[in-house]
Amino acid sequence: MKISNVDSVNMKRNKSDINILVVEDDQQLRVLTAKLLRKCGFQILEAASGKAALEIFKNNRVDLILSDIRMPDGDGNYLLEEVRKINPDIPHLVFITGFGEERVRSCMERGAFRVLSKPCPRSVLLGVIDQALGLDNNDGGPPRLVTKSV
Repeated sequence: MKISNVDSVNMKRNKSDINILVVEDDQQLRVLTAKLLRKCGFQILEAASGKAALEIFKNNRVDLILSDIRMPDGDGNYLLEEVRKINPDIPHLVFITGFGEERVRSCMERGAFRVLSKPCPRSVLLGVIDQALGLDNNDGGPPRLVTKSV
């Protein structure tokens, strides 16, 4: 019996067994995000574009994808659609963006777990990741847009 990516996440609680794919075209932001998540104990894979992320996804077990929406060479919506074609039981996708509502709405309609606004506080990012992976006591609730407080 094959265990899907989602099932494997639900069965484990050890962060060192969880693979997160960080997709961000801004190298500095990608490196900082990956470093933060590694310090939290996660295993991290990195990609600079949607197309590069797809190649990594095809060749690795990925439990969660944390991706920018707006990128050259395959944006977040492209990534979401292509990942779903490869595996309908995809891991949760969490998007981070500093741009318009239209792309946010499009990602949510396509099944993103959450869409966060840039800059995103570390505590919010980590909380959403824990929620998506079932590492907290919350059931995850419905997808929603999380924006920074004013």
